[in-house]
Formats: sequence, structure tokens, C-alpha cells
Amino acid sequence: MKKYYLIFALFTLVSCVEEYEPQITGENNMLIIEAMMTDKNEPYEVSLTRSIKLNDFDEIIYEKNAVVVISDQNGNSSTLTEVSDGKYQSNPSELIGELGISYTLTIYTEDGKIFESDPVTLIDVVDIDSVFITYREEYNYEINRMEKGIDINVSTKEWTEDEEYLLKWDFIETSKLVPKYSVMSRPEIPPNRPCYNIEKNNEIITDNTAAYTSNKITKKRIVSFNDDDTKPYFGYSILVRQVALNEAVYQFWEMLEENIEENGDLFDKIPFNPVSNINCVNDEKTKVFGYFNASRVSEQRFSFKPPVFGIYFNNIYDQTCGLISYDLEAFHNYLEGNNMDSTDVYVYDYTSGVIMFLKNKSCVDCSVNATTIQEPDYWIFD
Repeated sequence: MKKYYLIFALFTLVSCVEEYEPQITGENNMLIIEAMMTDKNEPYEVSLTRSIKLNDFDEIIYEKNAVVVISDQNGNSSTLTEVSDGKYQSNPSELIGELGISYTLTIYTEDGKIFESDPVTLIDVVDIDSVFITYREEYNYEINRMEKGIDINVSTKEWTEDEEYLLKWDFIETSKLVPKYSVMSRPEIPPNRPCYNIEKNNEIITDNTAAYTSNKITKKRIVSFNDDDTKPYFGYSILVRQVALNEAVYQFWEMLEENIEENGDLFDKIPFNPVSNINCVNDEKTKVFGYFNASRVSEQRFSFKPPVFGIYFNNIYDQTCGLISYDLEAFHNYLEGNNMDSTDVYVYDYTSGVIMFLKNKSCVDCSVNATTIQEPDYWIFD
């Protein structure tokens, strides 16, 4: 499975006619819309960004100060709040999706454009039956060795013979970090304080149940880890969310997947006529990328801590954090030669005239690279 972020994938698609590099101005400054509503009592998020030049990978252009409205077939509507640049959220006290009800997304941008989705009915989905691990072993010719690992899979409950689903899986991963080293004379950095990374994954994982001869999916691979991966080392938890896609939205994701398979490089081409169930209603020449979908959600959490199937995985701190040892004079020369002072390094120990230190703060304070230092309430390990 290939990993990437939708913000880049949306404008790196393939055109059957021509290839070109989009510019920031004019028609190619396309609005990118990601919008999903469910039956959950939770805020629904609409993300608005703009397409960027292919070589500006680090730049994201957020669509700010837009008016974003979700309305239903009964005349009810809710205006979303911009909670951060380009991120708009609904209020659960005003809007909770209901099965069988049709919803429309309308966006008013500062430049006077009005974007409106096709009416989307909140559809049902087959439930997840289980999330489970299987062992994997295969020869990797690139590194010339037998590679061991695990897959995290999903099975579904049975559906009836007259039912068909266009399915998509998203997942949120939580992993723990515990620094290997403590630091001297830095009370603001508690020794060996654990942290947690909570990350939404943006892989495209879809399936059409019409392709199955049985009435259930028994093993759909969601995530893979090799034995040298570091993420699961201190413990790992995954929340898998399974939704159904409306036909137009499924075609949108299929287009993205096919482009990756055909081109290999995410940043090769972009379509002249992108697939979307959203249009600019007051300027038909204005193109838009993205989707609006509505579905009931089936979700399930699965957690594990190594070893699993005899695999322990790797400690990231063993790979990236090594102690540097100098005597006092050499230490001062090191600092002076690198135009540093003692606050620019992190002293682990100072005994017998030898100073042992680290250059990277993340080796002693995992909060540098983690999303939170608060243990999630669903975390079940020490």
C-alpha cells in the first residue's frame, strides 16, 4: 500500500489528453474540498485548500474565511465554524447525520464563488466484525533477505444477497514513545517522560463488495509492519473506521488509486477535468477537486504490545540517538567550534572528567515530535 496525503494527491492525477504544471493564479488555482459527515455525535470537518505548484511541496494554501453550510432535504441547515485555517467544523448540537436523509454542502468563498455538492444521501454500511493480526513472511529481493512482519486486517459481518457496498477504510494510529536518555540540569524536561503520537492515516483503501462471491470480507489488509519498524515498539493502538461511499465519491477515490498505479509518481500529472460531486454553480469554468460523502460509520479499536508472533520491532532511540563522549576540554572545543553553548546540547552524564551528551532534543524529550504527553483514555498498556 502506498502512503500519501490527500492535499498533494488531489492535484497529481492523470489526464488522458495532456500533462501540465498547475499555477497558483487563474483557473488552475483549484479549490480542494474534503468533506465527510456521518451518523456519529461528533463534529464533521470540511477541509478547504488550494492546489499548489508541483515543486512547492511544503506549501499549503488554506482557503480561509469561507462560509460553509450543510443543509438537509427538510430545509434544515447548519453553518460550520472555521476552527483553524481552512478547517471548518460543525456543531453536534445543531447537526447529526441520519440514515436515509439527503444532505447538500454549499461553500461561499471570499472571491465570490459558490460551490455546491450534489445531494448526498447518508447511507448504511455493513459492520466490522473484527480487527486482527496475521503473521507475514516473504523474501525481499531489494534487501536480499527474508522479511518478517505482521498485517493488521479487518473482517466484516455478513451482508444479505441483495446488498452491495462501496467501502472505504480510514484509521487513526496511536503509538507510544519513551526517551531512552534523561538529561541533567534541565528541570523543564522530566526524565523518561512518555509521549503519544496520534495520527490519522490518509491511505486510500477501498473495496466493492460486488466483487466477492461470499457474503462477507474475511481479511482486508489495512496496515503492515516489518520486523525492523519502530512505531509498534512501545505499544500500538489503531481505530479502524469503515464507511460506505456514494457512487460518485467511489469513482473519485478509484480515479486517485488508478493514477497512482499507472504513474507511480504522485507528482506527475493532474487531470484537466477532475472527477467530483461538487461544482461551482456561478462559474462553470471553475474546476474543483474533492468530494462530499455521508455514511453511517462502523468502527473498532485494536491494540497490541510486542512481542507478537515473536517480533519485538525496533526502538527508534537505538537507531537515531547515540551518546557523544568528550573530556571537558574537548567538550568546550566542540561547543566553540560549532558556535554553540552548553544549552544547545543535552548532558546525560558527567563523571570522571567525561561529558556524555546528545545533540538532538528529541532524544531526551519526546514531546518535540509527538502529538501529546497525555495518555489517551483508551491506552491499556503501562
